[in-house]
Amino acid sequence: MKIARKFHQKRLLVAGLLALTFSAPGLRAQQTVFNVPSADVVDPGKTYFEWDATVGDSSPSAALTPRSVHGIGHGIETGVNVSSFNVPDAGSVVFTPTIKWKFYQEKSLGLDFFGGEHLYLPLTKRSYNVGSFTYIASAKTFKSGTRLAAGAFDFSAHVVDRANRGGIFASIEQPINARFSAATDWFSGNTGAGYVTPGISAKVTSTVTVMTGFQMGNSGFAQGNHSVLVVIGWSPQFGGHETL
Repeated sequence: MKIARKFHQKRLLVAGLLALTFSAPGLRAQQTVFNVPSADVVDPGKTYFEWDATVGDSSPSAALTPRSVHGIGHGIETGVNVSSFNVPDAGSVVFTPTIKWKFYQEKSLGLDFFGGEHLYLPLTKRSYNVGSFTYIASAKTFKSGTRLAAGAFDFSAHVVDRANRGGIFASIEQPINARFSAATDWFSGNTGAGYVTPGISAKVTSTVTVMTGFQMGNSGFAQGNHSVLVVIGWSPQFGGHETL
């Protein structure tokens, strides 16, 4: 009975989040699809702000991650993530400067090639001193607006597992109409990053984006390795991304 009630509560939570998403008029691209890097790069001199919240079954707490991204030109953006503030339980807070470079683009073919680096600097409950996430990827955008991307990554030891972990990631982004878009992304591996996440994106206002997704672990799903992800993005009039 408790398991059924818990599952019902989660269904209601997901339904509520999706209802919020579908009430929003419009779309805007993200710097990540849900978790994997996106082919988007912020335009020079523009800034994008985001707040991620993850709520799972394993504990009553939520993990909160604010981030900001700034375009500096020549296909390069830099950013800062601070993850994660667990509410109400305090977790390990990690300061993460990031950089992404779209080093080649062929617009006539809809091709993008990009790579980046995240540097992890734990501030509290430190189990390591410095970590990294390095990736390289390509994306293909079709005339319909569908975009497929795939790449390879490497996490240094202790960031998502005790040992160094590498693998592949992939994503698909599909505009539904001028208002909404669906997307799914995936990291390989049975680690802290190993999830497949389908979801929906929409705009609440001309500057606010809401994305909702359901993260499902590559392993341990039946044991509770899944969670709801909510992303709220803000692109002020002086910053942001291009519309999908």
